[in-house]
Amino acid sequence: EQRAFGDTFPIYRDGVWHLFAIWMPQFGHFVSKDLVHWEARPPTPFGGCTGSVVEKDGTYYFFYTGGGQQIWLATSKDLENWTPCAGNPLLVGDGKRYDPGYFRDPYVFFEPTEKKWWMLMGSQYVANRKPGEPTGCVALAKSDDLLHWELSDPLWAPRMNAHCDC
Repeated sequence: EQRAFGDTFPIYRDGVWHLFAIWMPQFGHFVSKDLVHWEARPPTPFGGCTGSVVEKDGTYYFFYTGGGQQIWLATSKDLENWTPCAGNPLLVGDGKRYDPGYFRDPYVFFEPTEKKWWMLMGSQYVANRKPGEPTGCVALAKSDDLLHWELSDPLWAPRMNAHCDC
């Protein structure tokens, strides 16, 4: 079957690579033990744009760009059967710091110094913007539990480009 394929995000668990990718209209799921030979698994029941998958306490959290350039979440116990979060969208730009219409491509990881989960996103930093000034930035949100997030100042806001994606 031919479909558009792009923006991959892998997770390695128990000797198996799980590769998720934009594979419209859903996310594709592919597995490999050697990174050479791949097997297609059933796609997710939802779609969107670039995401990130992490595991905490036996639950997998699949963060992705959903409708309207917002951050959405689905969870799973086995990387196969996903349940979209009833509270989606999980995180949106606040309009004061980050543009609510451009808040995308989450990358989630545990930051050991702060002992918090960090989420980096491509956004536009609208605080203290001068007319015509580029606003592309790497937005930052922090969480203790992967479900409740607090927006922080950007990790990087060079005011050089319109976008900082993926």
